[in-house]
Amino acid sequence: MLHAQDSSVIFHIQKDSGVYTKVDTMPRFNGNLSQFLSEKVEYPIKEREDSIEGTVYIGFIIEKDGTMDSIKVLKGIDPTLDLEALKGVKKLPKKWKPGIQNGKPERVKYTIPIIFKLR
Repeated sequence: MLHAQDSSVIFHIQKDSGVYTKVDTMPRFNGNLSQFLSEKVEYPIKEREDSIEGTVYIGFIIEKDGTMDSIKVLKGIDPTLDLEALKGVKKLPKKWKPGIQNGKPERVKYTIPIIFKLR
């Protein structure tokens, strides 16, 4: 079983190097993020057979125009699962509704936990 939890997006209130981690209106994916990732992220057979489970945290920046940038693994659990989570997030449509702070679009750091769990 694979979960992508958009309801537990991780953020802190601050602006760091021109990128916010929390804004008045956080960026929004156009669609169902959890469903999209559940369909796009593979749980490799070997890792399932070896009972490797855990959460991979993928971070990226949503730019002022809603495009995704700087996609990377922030915290991994296994090289193969980390790569699969990264590939799944990279399949997301690159256009989001941007984050808004004080009525203006801003760059926002975004983190998605991808959970690999056996039933």
